[in-house]
Amino acid sequence: MPDRVRWIRSYVVKSPNGRIGTFCIYQAQDPESNPRTCPALGMPGDQIFPVVKTVVIRDEPGRASVAA
Repeated sequence: MPDRVRWIRSYVVKSPNGRIGTFCIYQAQDPESNPRTCPALGMPGDQIFPVVKTVVIRDEPGRASVAA
């Protein structure tokens, strides 16, 4: 459904109990267009949180280089 939904980015997070999860950000025409998986990790997308407002303080930094 590329005409109805666009994957913006995903954040990988660690919860206080040590489990890893993700927040995937999509732009979609309606809730029915929302994919039910996060393509980056193949994880289920079982909750939808509509964005009420976006506040940008500064642009996101570029990717940090990883030491070998």
